[in-house]
Amino acid sequence: MNPVTIILTTHTRLNNAKTILETLRKQRLKPTLFLWDNSEAEWDCGTVDWSIRSTPNTMVSGRWWMIAQAESDYVISIDDDICPTDDLMTEKIVNFLEAHPDSLIGPEGVLLKKDGEYRYSQGIHLLAGTVRETTRVDVVKSRLIAFTPKVLRMANIAHWRVAEPPNMDDLQLNTLFAQKVIPNLFYHRIRELPTGRESLWCQSDHFRLRDKFVKKYF
Repeated sequence: MNPVTIILTTHTRLNNAKTILETLRKQRLKPTLFLWDNSEAEWDCGTVDWSIRSTPNTMVSGRWWMIAQAESDYVISIDDDICPTDDLMTEKIVNFLEAHPDSLIGPEGVLLKKDGEYRYSQGIHLLAGTVRETTRVDVVKSRLIAFTPKVLRMANIAHWRVAEPPNMDDLQLNTLFAQKVIPNLFYHRIRELPTGRESLWCQSDHFRLRDKFVKKYF
């Protein structure tokens, strides 16, 4: 059995998605590839092991259900605005999770303020170079996030999207883990891809809703 499954979620950034999939296929530790496709355009994603095309756009909630079906020991969820820079990323992630199997990891996170407010909390970004060493955080951001899928299988993910404000499901995932870590394995191993105003953080109520969720559950 393949030890790791990677799921890419995409919407309008189809050129980005093609770049990411091409890079993932070149990983030294070959992953099983899943694609959750919210796009409305016809496009050739190349060879993947499983793809689901959803219309209308279901944002990111569908990927958690898809991840829960993975048969591998570890899963990596990646958005369409971030891409590996070398062929060692999956191998490094699996090695880390084998040593820390109860961890939720990624290259970006947040250290929450004591009052639980999200928007003015401290961001930890290996991509931006704010840290270079492995760091414990309160929240791992979901642009790239890795963990063992057995946690999702035990969670009632079917109600995530309707139970809370939309697009809070990454925060709900964080509540399932005691160990949340930004490991230095991501340093110089990830790069940003082009984005626009379609990003979730650009929505007018994004930070207000995240503040509300964090104060309730963290």
